Amino acid sequence: MSHSDAHARFLASKNIGYEQWHDGVGYDMDAFAAMTPAEQEIEIRSALANERPDWRDLDVIAAQGDRECIDHLRDLLLHP
Repeated sequence: MSHSDAHARFLASKNIGYEQWHDGVGYDMDAFAAMTPAEQEIEIRSALANERPDWRDLDVIAAQGDRECIDHLRDLLLHP
């Protein structure tokens, strides 16, 4: 499957080094917003499947804002 330029930018933003991690650089959420709905769904499903999401994954889940994602965020907050 070929990715849009926005999806390619988003995927590139997921590969960070120590400096970016240390400085709190997040995923490229502007690129996420520009992705097709199908591409966003792929990344949301990936974030939801992550057993130990970090704040960057939570940004992706929260960006969706549907009931499933909100329920998932609530479960993460209530059940460590």
